[in-house]
Amino acid sequence: MPSYARWYRKFYHGGYEAIRGRNMLHLLAQAEERQWWTPGQLREWQREHLLRILTSAYNRSDFYHQRMEQAGAVPEAKSDPFILLKQLPPLTRTDVQRNFQQLVAKGHGHPLLVKGTGGSTGQPVRVGYDDPVYRFRMALAQRAYAWAGCEDGVRTAYLWGGAIASVSAVARWKLAFDNALARRMIINTFGQGTQDFPAWEQRIRAANPIGLITYTTPGYELARFMLAKRSRPFGTAAIITAAEAVYPHQRRAMEMAFGGRVFESYGSREVTSIAMECSAHQGLHINADGLLVEIQRDGTDAEPGTTGEVWLTDLMNEAFPLIRYALGDLAVPSNRTCACGRGLPLIERIDGRVLDALRDRRGRMIPGEFFPHMMGGVSGIDSYQVVQDRDDRVVITLVPGPGLTDETVAFIRQASLRRLGEGMLVEIKMADSIPAEPSGKLRVTKCVVERGEQRE
Repeated sequence: MPSYARWYRKFYHGGYEAIRGRNMLHLLAQAEERQWWTPGQLREWQREHLLRILTSAYNRSDFYHQRMEQAGAVPEAKSDPFILLKQLPPLTRTDVQRNFQQLVAKGHGHPLLVKGTGGSTGQPVRVGYDDPVYRFRMALAQRAYAWAGCEDGVRTAYLWGGAIASVSAVARWKLAFDNALARRMIINTFGQGTQDFPAWEQRIRAANPIGLITYTTPGYELARFMLAKRSRPFGTAAIITAAEAVYPHQRRAMEMAFGGRVFESYGSREVTSIAMECSAHQGLHINADGLLVEIQRDGTDAEPGTTGEVWLTDLMNEAFPLIRYALGDLAVPSNRTCACGRGLPLIERIDGRVLDALRDRRGRMIPGEFFPHMMGGVSGIDSYQVVQDRDDRVVITLVPGPGLTDETVAFIRQASLRRLGEGMLVEIKMADSIPAEPSGKLRVTKCVVERGEQRE
């Protein structure tokens, strides 16, 4: 770890956070120790925390009390939590949308924080958590980023998304200060495009980052731009991709253009970091000390090497239990042991997060991640899909849920028009459902305008 990063951890996490009564330094040290546990040790950790979550959910969440009674899966002190878990049906996004208050644990000792997610599957939800859970998640995320040498305090450039709604001057100042202290340089990719690539390249080169953290599509598009003009690589040590799966041709392009190795990460707004590649690049390590991840195929555990649905059980969030939560993504489990020596299990690959980039009339790229980001702040929508079928038109299909208002529809239209720019049409239509692709996936954003590019 570079000297500034060590100082940042000691000063910020060990000093400032401790003054505020937060134990981040301790959480980080524990997380780093647990990654080297054996699979057996991790399984026992999961057993203890799973039984606690199931018991708490049964006693304090009206939704889960009823669900467990109906399933005949009432937890007791000597219950095998893994057997109880398999008796419960998956928690769907619709369950969360329709039963938010019933999911909340009664009598919880910390204030409930709420986060909205637009969802990589086009079905927005709100979920709850508390500050201790947030801190635990941040420790796991920092542990994963450290595998690529990109923990806070290391010079890092971000090709990321900015705020959709306006924020106060004080909030902007605080964010800018925090980013400067952590040595993060942020480039907002929302509403940007090919004409912005020279400025992106110049800013990243001037920052001379050790790591580059990027949504997959903007990172790949910038890499293509740099390769086409034969730009000198940045010389970054690592590139962390997020929000979408990374295809082999995208990985090659980014490594050639930026000069480092690609580390694929996988997460969601509901639980933050789920899995990430380490330097051995033999799959994505699951944060099994915070999450129990099931990959299900036709109601049973998917065999290694086969695609299944991702179901998550949050082992730490008693305030708002997420038990067998069907995330809506597809993944391929692995039975390999990573050469790095970590006991954290592996996912072979993520196989179901496809977010097409759109383009405005001037050819500027609009990352598909913009729309889940925007939809995370709205309510009253069961699901949605965004399709660009012409150079000058985008059609947004909404499946309305309880509480959808004209004001929400107007916000979606206005926010989309601001990002898509002058000369674009935004049509919003209502539907009873949105059909999946032939593959079974539901693509949140689709660009069906011919671009002459094929994925490998």
